[in-house]
Amino acid sequence: MIKLPRKTEKYIPKNARKQWEGNAMARAIKAIKEDSMPCRKAAKTFKVSRSTLQRLLKHNGDPDQIVKTVLGRKTVLGENLDRQLVEYILTMEAKFYGLTGEILEFGIHVSRPLALPAKMPHDFTIILRKNTTATIFHHKIFNVDETGLSIVSKIPQVIGRKGKRQIVAITSAERGSPVIFIASMSADGQFIPPMLIFTKKNRNDQLMRGAPPASIYAVHPSGWIQQNLFTQWFQHFISFVKPSAEDPVLLVLDGHYSHTRNVDVILLARENNISIISLPPHSTHKLNPLDKSFMGPFKVYYSEEIRNWIKVHQRAISVFDVAELLGKAFLKSQTARIAVNGFQVTGI
Repeated sequence: MIKLPRKTEKYIPKNARKQWEGNAMARAIKAIKEDSMPCRKAAKTFKVSRSTLQRLLKHNGDPDQIVKTVLGRKTVLGENLDRQLVEYILTMEAKFYGLTGEILEFGIHVSRPLALPAKMPHDFTIILRKNTTATIFHHKIFNVDETGLSIVSKIPQVIGRKGKRQIVAITSAERGSPVIFIASMSADGQFIPPMLIFTKKNRNDQLMRGAPPASIYAVHPSGWIQQNLFTQWFQHFISFVKPSAEDPVLLVLDGHYSHTRNVDVILLARENNISIISLPPHSTHKLNPLDKSFMGPFKVYYSEEIRNWIKVHQRAISVFDVAELLGKAFLKSQTARIAVNGFQVTGI
């Protein structure tokens, strides 16, 4: 059984504690064992729970020690892991991530920080509680979001001869989204150096040629963000923001599984004074500051940089040119005005 934390070291049901005041339960046990008093009469005489008294009578030994016995099933995980799991559940609930049974089971089996056994029995009980209204005040508010970037620019309208049916322009022959771009900005205009995820199997530092200063990168064959990659970005974020107990941080993000089902990120946030709030589904186009003010201008600048680069070099770009073009677009769009406007229009 998962036991909720109490002031005492061992968990005793609330209704039972009221009935164990003083030594009434111990005296009832003595009366039964030493004086052969019937259980029903002893419970009535000493005003204790008869069902609890019956369970305690199954134990041998001194009555004063018997009454200290913790009733109910023993914890499956052990006291230490049991306590950690309770803290995790309550932390998630306090951060507005009330866990369902399905999500909790998922979190248990992927949780390396808790060092849970691979084959763990599932016969434990979870005690559910309703949340109360909480107000959190933060000095720093950040937003994080990711987007896929192609090396094919959007072909603009160009001037040509009247009546000509086809206007040609040089563009990249590759398609898809070979780069995931992770951006983060604050309500006071600060930008975190971005993280780039390339659709590659092997790392190659040449991929970051010309990238924004202090940026980081990773590679993954799928080209999509994974839990471990977002954890890597989160550590990068912490190193720049440097939150503390006196200067905590609020991070607003979407509900992608790599964010909300990431035990490593939740634990890092708790250890580093960061509160995380997830936006409701299908609302990021209205509530996500980066979507409202930054991503649009950034992609416009990025497409312009691709077209200009092709005009100068007269060849299609490759994935090794992306960081440089992205870096130029990022420097143009990472203005304090854009960041502040994003938070203002969303009301965050």
